Amino acid sequence: MNADSQGWAPDSPSDETAPHKSRGRFFAIDQRSWAALMQFGMNAGCAYLVIAQGTARDNQRTGWSTNSVMNYAGLGWESAKRSIETLIAKGFIRYGGEHSAERPRYEIVPFSDLSQLELQKDPLDFYEESVLNKVRQGSQPKGKSERSAAERLHKRGLIIRDEYEGCYSAVPKIEDDPEHLIWFPNSIVLGTQKGEESPVKRLRRAGDIWALRLFVDLYHAHNLRDEGGINRHVIWTKYERHRAGEQGAYVVWGFERKEPWLRLVGPFATHTIRTKPEGKDHPSWETIHLLQSLRLLSFVPHLFENDTEEAQPVHTFGVGGISEAPIEQEIAAAADAAGRAMCLEGQVQRLEDLNGCEHFCPVINTLPKVQMIGIGRLTYRPHTKRTGSWFAELKSSGPDWIRHYKELSEKASRASRRTA
Repeated sequence: MNADSQGWAPDSPSDETAPHKSRGRFFAIDQRSWAALMQFGMNAGCAYLVIAQGTARDNQRTGWSTNSVMNYAGLGWESAKRSIETLIAKGFIRYGGEHSAERPRYEIVPFSDLSQLELQKDPLDFYEESVLNKVRQGSQPKGKSERSAAERLHKRGLIIRDEYEGCYSAVPKIEDDPEHLIWFPNSIVLGTQKGEESPVKRLRRAGDIWALRLFVDLYHAHNLRDEGGINRHVIWTKYERHRAGEQGAYVVWGFERKEPWLRLVGPFATHTIRTKPEGKDHPSWETIHLLQSLRLLSFVPHLFENDTEEAQPVHTFGVGGISEAPIEQEIAAAADAAGRAMCLEGQVQRLEDLNGCEHFCPVINTLPKVQMIGIGRLTYRPHTKRTGSWFAELKSSGPDWIRHYKELSEKASRASRRTA
């Protein structure tokens, strides 16, 4: 390994449970809130996801509480209760307007309203709270005690000090930004109709906080419509191409799978603080392997027009992975059959035995540098417009590719019979 509301498609491998709310089969959290939450541990993180999944259309108000966390995160009563108390104490959720002990009501606190985490770890004293309110209203601290309090607030990043004039100002209000929202299918919390245990419960039981963090962060880099999955400049599997034959205007290529690579950027940026043992892979790979073993992440081969970073995908090449749609596998099967039919049998066998080629595909000779890349893909897909666009395009173009490769296979078979 190397470190360098409209249409939807069913979650793989099966449909999720029927939605319990009218807004759709997905929910969202702010990635910045999630990053801040991670320091409070696995149970708090899992409880937050459960509470967030139970929100109404606004992704904020919910009646889900301790029982829901017990059920969907697999926690005992005391652990579930403490997790919710932690979320309240640290400012990530708050009591709703109609909250009662008998009918709990909570609200997810928007990131723009989240208090600085320093406030949660070390509450303000009288002077600090007074000065903070003054500065936010445009006034300046007066007297030695207030000025000392202002300096403490400045060091904690709660107010700004002008180095030249010595006056203080409020920290600009952080705006809520849709670009920071991470969208999830309900099934990551609820599981599926076929009885598959939810990813949240699987991850909590695995006990790896880095795996939970990465699982959530990868959804922010997951773009089926434009990337086929996770951005290939973040994590990908390399393939080496081998010329297997030629027939007419087509060159047949065999593709040998090589090792996966990743860059410590985007969802992996926070993993730079993890220590890499001498002579071993970066610990991020252990986390990736755990997600794969839990059947939450896989790599789907895609044919790209060339081997540069700017190349565009030609089509997907499904090989039976858990995150693939059946039509992706049909495309790959037709392409592989055509490639083998257009080559000498001995050449195919040689490339399989000597080079480890697993997939064959005939490609028009105007794409001389065609390449295959394994795109990371999460198993459970959010039922969003972007996912709907991806699935609609796949249903539209997939049959054409299948028909194209079957025609090449039939043509090769006719040619073989004529020369027999």
